Amino acid sequence: MSKSPENLLAELSASYHSIGVCSHSEEVRAGDIFIAQGKGTQYIQRALDNGAARVVCRRNERPADWQGSNQIIEVDELDLYIDGLLARVYGPDISKVDLIGITGTNGKTSTAYFCSQLFELLGVRAGYIGTLGYGVVSEGLTSSRNTTPDRISLYRYVAGLARS
Repeated sequence: MSKSPENLLAELSASYHSIGVCSHSEEVRAGDIFIAQGKGTQYIQRALDNGAARVVCRRNERPADWQGSNQIIEVDELDLYIDGLLARVYGPDISKVDLIGITGTNGKTSTAYFCSQLFELLGVRAGYIGTLGYGVVSEGLTSSRNTTPDRISLYRYVAGLARS
């Protein structure tokens, strides 16, 4: 069964005060939409046990034992669907955020941390996302599961920073 992001969110908003989007079953909270792709489809039950309201997966990627479940939404264009969900759940605000990416072999963590502190000293609110976690350095960082977050987590982090 396929359902547009708008229709899915309208349906869920009647039952859940807060709706999020996650691709890691351990991070799922009540009302979240779990994105199951690739090996992530084997964590559908864990996501549902953790409170996922719905699971979205690519058509024909649904595990055989989940056929017929109304908790799973199958879509043809999963990446486009995810983009639609993220924009509607977290808002389009991240398009207004200036981002700086740091690459290289050594010194990325220090450089990003120092840049964040420098911007704050200059009176520019700046967030940090990296090895040490994410957030505003002067307010304390929240630990994250990966040094480089997946695109769903990145969108959530940046949207949160844009709102704060």
